[in-house]
Amino acid sequence: MPDRGAPPTLQMALQNQFDPLLSGAKPGADFAHAQRRVILVVDWVESVRQMAMDEVRGIACWRAFVDRVRADVLPRTKGSLVKSLGDGLMLTFSHESQALVAAFALVRHAQAASGASLGIDLSLRIGVHAGDVQADDLDIYGNAANLAARLATVGGPGQIIVSAAVRDQLVDAVDGHLVDLGDCYLKHIERPVQAFRVEPAIAFALPTHDRPMADAIHPPTSRSTLAVVPFVCHQGEAAHVALGDLMADGINALLCQSGRLQLIARLSTRAFRDRALSAKEVGEFLGADFVVSGGYWMQEGGKKATLSFEIAHATTAEVIAAERMPVEIDDLLRADSDGIATAVACIQRALDEHALSALVGQAIPSLPAYALRLRGIGLMHRASTTDFESGHAALQALVERHRRLADGHAWLAKWHVLRVIRGLSDDPARDAGLAKDACRKALDVDPTNALALAVYGYALAQLFGDGQAALSHLNAAVAANPNEHHAWLYKSVAASMYGDTAQSVADALHAKLLSPTDPHACFVDTVLAAALAFDSQHAKAIAAAQRALRLDAQHAPALRALMLAQYESGEVEPARATLQRILRVNPGLTAQTYLAMGSAQSQGRQRVAQVLIALGL
Repeated sequence: MPDRGAPPTLQMALQNQFDPLLSGAKPGADFAHAQRRVILVVDWVESVRQMAMDEVRGIACWRAFVDRVRADVLPRTKGSLVKSLGDGLMLTFSHESQALVAAFALVRHAQAASGASLGIDLSLRIGVHAGDVQADDLDIYGNAANLAARLATVGGPGQIIVSAAVRDQLVDAVDGHLVDLGDCYLKHIERPVQAFRVEPAIAFALPTHDRPMADAIHPPTSRSTLAVVPFVCHQGEAAHVALGDLMADGINALLCQSGRLQLIARLSTRAFRDRALSAKEVGEFLGADFVVSGGYWMQEGGKKATLSFEIAHATTAEVIAAERMPVEIDDLLRADSDGIATAVACIQRALDEHALSALVGQAIPSLPAYALRLRGIGLMHRASTTDFESGHAALQALVERHRRLADGHAWLAKWHVLRVIRGLSDDPARDAGLAKDACRKALDVDPTNALALAVYGYALAQLFGDGQAALSHLNAAVAANPNEHHAWLYKSVAASMYGDTAQSVADALHAKLLSPTDPHACFVDTVLAAALAFDSQHAKAIAAAQRALRLDAQHAPALRALMLAQYESGEVEPARATLQRILRVNPGLTAQTYLAMGSAQSQGRQRVAQVLIALGL
């Protein structure tokens, strides 16, 4: 550990904030020189047999492949070669998206080498994991490197397998097509590890037949749509990376107050940081008219930074304005940050909009607190029960240390709601009460906080069956911030519960349009699947549920939506098979315990319970 007499650094502060939530290190482990890296391990399938067939040609084929990796792949993806063993490679990268670009390139080059080698089959399987490692001149060390190697053994020839830690930083359909393999048991790893197979990306597009349905209730806006991509840290410590998200969030939050722009949700835009995509590509993918992107360089020991960003027209890729400005880190953590206000003013001038009349927002007490919030949100949406519980620990630590942070209480409230509806709570009434208490604390801090209002409405609908109060809070959330996609999602849930199924579908589609690449896309598609199922659009419901389950194969609410749509469309045997999948996730489930997971007054919940009984539960 660093010298206790040395002045605390931002990196030390982050480590202290997260310990033991982040590292998972055993007591006494020396992480003084540890750094977070993305480790990619390549294994040549059946290399021994290939070498036995023709050793000379096998060696020549492998050497040509490694030369191609060093000359082409690593320079392009900013990767490093740690070691080559004659039938395997270990590479490291600073970002998960770089590792995936490299992985796909490795597979292509291996296929090309096989075709040119006259009898040598250079089939690869690849494992990718991200975590803290230590390095010297010879090697890298740590559990992260070992886990990447074990993940490689899960895949077949030509397959790329990644951990949940890597998957959390990838964008489905941008970085690759993600398929949840569930919990995998790896050699010498005590607990099962959730793994994902990554296939070549398939571009995302909201089905065109869904758009008129959304537009009928939410007509297309005449406002320009803006996407603010988190800024990239070009110079600084690993702990400074969160600043890019912090600045983008601040700009987004302040721009939302004007009502003159339609903002793409921050959870969607965050996925495009560190990716070599043009403004035109980002705009096409997100449906944005303008894209704000840039980077920053840390200075003066982490107290100041230089921010450089540009505003580009997504259709023409024309840069309509650019700005380079100094910022102070302490200033960025304030609600009335001068640096954020200056950036917003530049964006508004470029887009020919009126200046904001006031600075509205909530202060972030510290950068470690902000990063801790991101971690809690990420973990609470994972399939693993252990990760889900760790998300609670992160959010609980956040609200205990920063009681005047409304968003922290709101996300903690959502955690308790999810615990009930996922069937993980041993005392649903207690979790419902804790969710309501957390919402009230958030609204005591900021009565107009859109996220807190939305989560409170969600809790009132799902757990308390109070439709009138739920709708009041959800409408207030939309009025406070029309771009808060969570409000639209939860409006969908409330509408379906009380029979307005067409409105439910339209609200879910509107939420998906506001956050097309949401990192919690499984949750978004689950809400959409349920809305479509309750509206008897069974084929679309099945497709949406299957999209959700591709990202989380054990997501019980998505499985229930799939089962309902299958059964009500006459697919009884597939519905029975889906029920068996549900019972593997929730072994003790009965119709009665399912009704206890939320308000029994919900018409949709009653339909699901009837299907459970009809299938013999």
